[in-house]
Amino acid sequence: MVQVEADRRGDGSPTGFGDALDSSVEALVAVLGGLAVVIGVLIPFLPFIAIVVAILWWRRRRRRPAMTPAPEAAEAGEAEDGD
Repeated sequence: MVQVEADRRGDGSPTGFGDALDSSVEALVAVLGGLAVVIGVLIPFLPFIAIVVAILWWRRRRRRPAMTPAPEAAEAGEAEDGD
């Protein structure tokens, strides 16, 4: 008599919906674990990164003048619209 096992293949790969769901949950947990490791490695450097970003933002903002139109340009634009 021959027995056929329908739940899993001989190589251990999933065959049904439940097996595939179980494998995908395991993969998601592995990815989230890796992401947690990357975040854990970067956390000690965040204060230094924040200071550098703040200095660069401050220098960039200080160098750019405010974007206000010159009075002559505003009057010339109004004069052209009136024609």
